[in-house]
Amino acid sequence: MTLEYKTAKIFPIPVRNFKLPSLTTSKIAEIIDIIDNECTWNDWSDNSLRASWTNEQNILDDPRLKDVKEDVVEAFNIFKNEENHRCGEIKMMCSWANKLTKGQHIIPHMHQNSYLAATIHLSKGSNLVLQHPTVYDRYGVDFDEKDIIPAVEFSIEVGHLVMFPGKLVHAVKKQELDTPRYSLAMNGMPNFFGRPTAYVDFR
Repeated sequence: MTLEYKTAKIFPIPVRNFKLPSLTTSKIAEIIDIIDNECTWNDWSDNSLRASWTNEQNILDDPRLKDVKEDVVEAFNIFKNEENHRCGEIKMMCSWANKLTKGQHIIPHMHQNSYLAATIHLSKGSNLVLQHPTVYDRYGVDFDEKDIIPAVEFSIEVGHLVMFPGKLVHAVKKQELDTPRYSLAMNGMPNFFGRPTAYVDFR
């Protein structure tokens, strides 16, 4: 006996690209100067060709970057409203910088400690890669499908913010330019948390 069935592909993953008015050419130069000369950087201990990141994890709390933080928080809340999530205002939990020199990359990862993740591109460089959810993400059990996981590349735009759900796996391709690739990353979470712990009231 053959069962009849229909399949519906639903629930696409939202990704939004924002042009932030605060990110003028001079402001971007100021941010790069701050992170290059006032922050300390952490590198991988195994000397792998992976990006370095700042020890400072609240860069956008700097009063000089108040206007940028306000734009990002506004973008967080636009994203939330577009998804019709009734969870109160979205606040920024942390913000840090990444730097890729020639040959370096960022491995696929997700931000499990966030509702929304975002990145601001401060200079030219390698593309952002967003990976389609795996079997594990969808079903809670894992299979070896590393060679067949589809992904989408986003050509970066200087001064733009790319935002997506925190659990969406993302990466950055190898930097091919001689100049460093600078970016800011940040996580957002709702102000209102329900019960039990970790439950957010997405009504």
